[in-house]
Amino acid sequence: MGDRLPEAVRQRRAEEARRLYARLLVEHERVRYAGTRAVRPSAALWKPLLELAMLHGTGRRRAPLATFCARHAEAEEAPDAVPTEDYCAALRVALDLAADQLVRLGGGTPWGRGRPRVPEAQSDFEAICRALRDEDTTGAIAAALDAAEPPRRPATDGLPRVILDVTGRLLAIGGVRITLPEGREHRFLQVLAERRAAGEVTPTTEHGTDWKNAADQLRRRIRKATGRSLIRAVVLPAKAPVGGYRLAPDVEVVGPREASLRSFSPQMLELLAHRPRRKPRGRDLDDEDDA
Repeated sequence: MGDRLPEAVRQRRAEEARRLYARLLVEHERVRYAGTRAVRPSAALWKPLLELAMLHGTGRRRAPLATFCARHAEAEEAPDAVPTEDYCAALRVALDLAADQLVRLGGGTPWGRGRPRVPEAQSDFEAICRALRDEDTTGAIAAALDAAEPPRRPATDGLPRVILDVTGRLLAIGGVRITLPEGREHRFLQVLAERRAAGEVTPTTEHGTDWKNAADQLRRRIRKATGRSLIRAVVLPAKAPVGGYRLAPDVEVVGPREASLRSFSPQMLELLAHRPRRKPRGRDLDDEDDA
């Protein structure tokens, strides 16, 4: 029991439980709004999910988590795609288990007394996030919330599809090909793609590199090529205390093992550009441009 632990140990474990709950919270909301039959699980949460199933995945209530993880027990890394419905059900159980652990350790109830611990509506999700941030004294919980891939909301502004070919240094926005010169802009997008896969945020400044300049250059390049300020379709800001940038959730990354965008016909790019999409949350980087 949490009350038998030394206070320093209890506090540390409560903080870990709160951080896990926060990460699962955002992942569950992301999957709820995926809008597809299959979804790629969070790479950063894959091992914690398997561990929860191994330690606590018994009983009828926890069956969705145990069943899901049993199917992927051999996978050391997150698969490229899993059934959305099954993954979402597993996350609901994992989120409830994380909440149980948080209560046992005296870590509070950020979902509110008498409220669902697993959000059933967007308003519930946002209220829990606010409570987690308000009670965060170290910045670790806010960092966990910001590092997770944000949920995608239904589009209201007609942002085009975006495909990033990291190897070929090409960016396709709504069927428009943009060639990226070797240098900071290309490296910026490359780092953003790598960090998104790892569930991390790219700080504004790191190791002597100021990514703000790269973001500004990319903004101007996109506007020149498309005639519109569409940086928010490619890059989103990360909130304090982390700060920095993240690749927009709907950007599709073409890696070394996939075909290069150079082989895509204009017709194929046009088809990809007009597939239904969902809008990611977050403050727009180009608010000043559109003012």
